[in-house]
Amino acid sequence: MTDVRTEIKRPVSRLRLYLAPALLLVLAILLSIGWLFVSRQVEARLDAMISEEATKGRFWSCDNRRAAGYPFRIEIECINARIKDSSPSQNEVRLSRLGAVAQVYDPSLIIIEAQAPLILLSKDQQIASVEWNSLRSSVHISGAQPDRLSISGEG
Repeated sequence: MTDVRTEIKRPVSRLRLYLAPALLLVLAILLSIGWLFVSRQVEARLDAMISEEATKGRFWSCDNRRAAGYPFRIEIECINARIKDSSPSQNEVRLSRLGAVAQVYDPSLIIIEAQAPLILLSKDQQIASVEWNSLRSSVHISGAQPDRLSISGEG
């Protein structure tokens, strides 16, 4: 009599097949949560800075402020930015657009862009208007204070 052994094959596990996409999904979710947390922190710090400036008599405002740049940048954009002081002359500076960008992996380096025109007012009377084609600034912050600033402009 012959001994016939039937080898029972176990089903191939598909765990490895689904593991890589699952890890990518988890990584994307963690990145999204991290970006949302960081962008909210940036906006909270900006609100705190605006409140601090108000106690010193300088009032910052903008018509439309938004955070963007997902997933690798944090961008803050302010349309119709205004800074007004509480002095008797009521000086005011207006910009049509002000934007700031920082990379998530290097948040200490901030690139700021301003769109013309810049309008200077005193008691709601225009003193000066400045136009340019491109105005950018780069600020490197270490600790609480900027340690490096560069400004470039054209036009």
